[in-house]
Amino acid sequence: MLVDPKIITTISVQNSTGGGSMIIKLKEIREKAGYSTRELAAISKTTSATISRIENAQAIPSVYLICRLALALNVSLNDLVDMEEFERIYGK
Repeated sequence: MLVDPKIITTISVQNSTGGGSMIIKLKEIREKAGYSTRELAAISKTTSATISRIENAQAIPSVYLICRLALALNVSLNDLVDMEEFERIYGK
Protein backbone atom coordinates (compact mmCIF):
# COMPACT_ATOMS: atom_id res chain seq x y z
CA MET A 1 0.00 0.00 0.00
CA LEU A 2 1.39 3.39 -1.00
CA VAL A 3 0.95 6.39 1.25
CA ASP A 4 0.10 9.72 -0.31
CA PRO A 5 3.31 11.78 0.17
CA LYS A 6 1.27 14.97 0.60
CA ILE A 7 -0.26 13.72 3.84
CA ILE A 8 1.07 15.50 6.90
CA THR A 9 0.62 14.83 10.57
CA THR A 10 -1.21 17.61 12.35
CA ILE A 11 0.50 17.60 15.71
CA SER A 12 1.84 20.74 17.28
CA VAL A 13 5.51 21.30 17.99
CA GLN A 14 6.00 24.56 19.83
CA ASN A 15 9.01 26.22 21.33
CA SER A 16 9.29 27.43 24.90
CA THR A 17 7.69 30.78 24.04
CA GLY A 18 4.57 29.00 22.83
CA GLY A 19 4.76 29.52 19.10
CA GLY A 20 6.63 28.53 15.99
CA SER A 21 8.48 25.39 15.13
CA MET A 22 12.10 25.42 16.14
CA ILE A 23 12.74 22.08 14.49
CA ILE A 24 11.81 23.04 10.94
CA LYS A 25 13.27 26.44 10.11
CA LEU A 26 11.05 26.98 7.10
CA LYS A 27 9.88 30.56 7.61
CA GLU A 28 13.36 31.90 8.28
CA ILE A 29 14.82 30.20 5.20
CA ARG A 30 11.80 31.01 2.99
CA GLU A 31 11.96 34.70 3.86
CA LYS A 32 15.74 34.79 3.34
CA ALA A 33 15.21 33.25 -0.12
CA GLY A 34 12.62 35.94 -0.92
CA TYR A 35 9.65 33.62 -1.45
CA SER A 36 6.07 34.18 -0.35
CA THR A 37 4.20 31.19 1.03
CA ARG A 38 2.27 31.03 -2.23
CA GLU A 39 5.44 31.03 -4.35
CA LEU A 40 7.12 28.34 -2.26
CA ALA A 41 3.96 26.24 -2.31
CA ALA A 42 3.86 26.36 -6.12
CA ILE A 43 7.52 25.40 -6.46
CA SER A 44 7.31 22.58 -3.91
CA LYS A 45 3.93 21.33 -5.21
CA THR A 46 1.93 21.84 -2.04
CA THR A 47 -0.48 24.51 -0.81
CA SER A 48 0.24 27.85 0.84
CA ALA A 49 -1.99 26.69 3.71
CA THR A 50 0.34 23.73 4.27
CA ILE A 51 3.38 26.02 4.26
CA SER A 52 1.67 28.32 6.78
CA ARG A 53 0.68 25.41 9.01
CA ILE A 54 4.27 24.12 9.06
CA GLU A 55 5.64 27.59 9.80
CA ASN A 56 3.14 28.10 12.63
CA ALA A 57 3.87 24.70 14.21
CA GLN A 58 0.41 23.40 13.41
CA ALA A 59 1.72 20.58 11.20
CA ILE A 60 4.79 18.44 10.77
CA PRO A 61 5.57 17.74 7.11
CA SER A 62 6.29 14.31 5.70
CA VAL A 63 9.87 13.45 4.82
CA TYR A 64 8.84 13.70 1.17
CA LEU A 65 7.65 17.28 1.65
CA ILE A 66 10.71 18.27 3.69
CA CYS A 67 12.87 17.07 0.78
CA ARG A 68 10.75 18.97 -1.76
CA LEU A 69 11.02 22.13 0.36
CA ALA A 70 14.79 21.77 0.71
CA LEU A 71 15.13 21.38 -3.07
CA ALA A 72 12.84 24.34 -3.74
CA LEU A 73 14.82 26.53 -1.33
CA ASN A 74 18.17 25.21 -2.55
CA VAL A 75 19.26 24.24 0.97
CA SER A 76 20.34 20.99 2.58
CA LEU A 77 18.09 18.96 4.85
CA ASN A 78 20.44 19.90 7.69
CA ASP A 79 19.78 23.58 6.97
CA LEU A 80 16.03 23.04 7.05
CA VAL A 81 15.78 20.67 10.03
CA ASP A 82 17.42 21.56 13.33
CA MET A 83 18.52 18.14 14.57
CA GLU A 84 20.00 19.54 17.78
CA GLU A 85 16.62 20.99 18.71
CA PHE A 86 14.89 17.78 17.71
CA GLU A 87 17.19 15.80 20.00
CA ARG A 88 16.68 18.31 22.83
CA ILE A 89 12.90 17.92 22.62
CA TYR A 90 12.59 14.21 21.81
CA GLY A 91 15.92 12.70 22.88
CA LYS A 92 17.95 10.21 20.87
